[in-house]
Amino acid sequence: MQTDCGNFRHGRLLKWCVHTSTLAHRCRRGGVHPITLADYRDEWLRQAREGQAQSYAEDVEAGIHRATSLTAIEITDTRAIAHKKFNGEIKLSDGGTDRLNWQTLYFCRKVEGQWKLTGFVGYLPYPMGLPTSR
Repeated sequence: MQTDCGNFRHGRLLKWCVHTSTLAHRCRRGGVHPITLADYRDEWLRQAREGQAQSYAEDVEAGIHRATSLTAIEITDTRAIAHKKFNGEIKLSDGGTDRLNWQTLYFCRKVEGQWKLTGFVGYLPYPMGLPTSR
């Protein structure tokens, strides 16, 4: 899998290709619900603009890398699930913090020797089983 650095820095996601028009998605302030790809794009762009407008006291990319771990990838033949965890904070210029605390499951398939993202479920509670703040 290859990342799209611009998306990673501002939207915190990998570059991906989806083969369905509906995704299960949980935005940081809401519950799990199915949405169209266009709805997801619009919400992702809204969050990216919000992040770009924020004034950070440290390098955002370094903060995202520090808060992110990808330590478990389950592979069976040509299919895989990657478990990505976000658990940390990025310092804001006003003295506050941007809290990253969720996990995403990425579904992958090996096509012609390369791993491709085929879908994902994002913003799951981390760790699982704990209530989320609203």
